[in-house]
Amino acid sequence: MVELYVTDTRCFSDKELFAEVYRSLSENRRNKIDAYKYDADKFLSMGAGYLLERGLRNFNVPLQVGHIEYGRDGKPKLRTGEHVYNFNLSHSGVYAVCAFSSTEVGVDIQKVSPSVSDRILRVACSPHEYLYLTELSGEECVSEFYRLWTIKESYMKYLGSGLSLPPTAIDVDLNLPVSLCLNGVKKRAFFKEYPLDGYRLTACSGIDLFCPTIKIVTPHA
Repeated sequence: MVELYVTDTRCFSDKELFAEVYRSLSENRRNKIDAYKYDADKFLSMGAGYLLERGLRNFNVPLQVGHIEYGRDGKPKLRTGEHVYNFNLSHSGVYAVCAFSSTEVGVDIQKVSPSVSDRILRVACSPHEYLYLTELSGEECVSEFYRLWTIKESYMKYLGSGLSLPPTAIDVDLNLPVSLCLNGVKKRAFFKEYPLDGYRLTACSGIDLFCPTIKIVTPHA
């Protein structure tokens, strides 16, 4: 099963809540929060860490830095004994997201901007995708671009490749069910798109066992 937890990080503007959650997080996450200059970035990092540690607690798994291992491309997972807990984090705008799965998983959230430049389209899209998007009206083009991009990004994070894999090498078919080709070869991957007003949110996994809804988490002091 693939489960997604989401939180609106604006709640951490409450100083009492920020302090309480900060104290509850691992030292590693607190160091990441401290490294940011702006409050909004601190809130996003705190949200990601909070969702990760809360989700693991739901599985009765304590988060210890020594239990986190990284793949060749830096993708983290948690190993305790023989058990491996796959997770993936993303944040954008005011939302932080954490996905959990028994297999490899990738998740991406993007706040939808009012417009997207032709330069971005050319850098992010395959020739087929570029042609498709540029034939759409302005608003529809933007909406479909962010849909396409979160699919690509979730797939790259699922692979653990990040942007070391050129986005133009991925060609997405947005017809349902969503599918894609990598360097012209169709790949086995499953996608789930979740509604969130003003944002695009997509998860990718090697299994078609997605939780039907996202779990909205609201921390309380």
